[in-house]
Amino acid sequence: MQAQQTVIFDRIDALYERKIETILWANLKVGWMKQKAETNLAVAYNPEHGSHMTTAKASSTFTDFWKAGATVVFFTGPPLSLFGRYAMNDQVEAELVYSW
Repeated sequence: MQAQQTVIFDRIDALYERKIETILWANLKVGWMKQKAETNLAVAYNPEHGSHMTTAKASSTFTDFWKAGATVVFFTGPPLSLFGRYAMNDQVEAELVYSW
């Protein structure tokens, strides 16, 4: 769990809608089968606007060298909120990693 508060002294409209913005973060990561499979759920919530971002990830390690995973990211909230302005940018990602 983490709480973050941003205070903008000048040029509020550069990124944030309000002078003070708060984000509450929660992250849950679980390893399965002796860390061969891993799941991660992360949520960021902005109480000033009721907007949030949710990220879910699952990955699996096949060998000492190969790992594959998939991630989904969702943004919701009012159009001018911190996360709501990205509501049309939900995404799905896949990755294949080779490490040596």
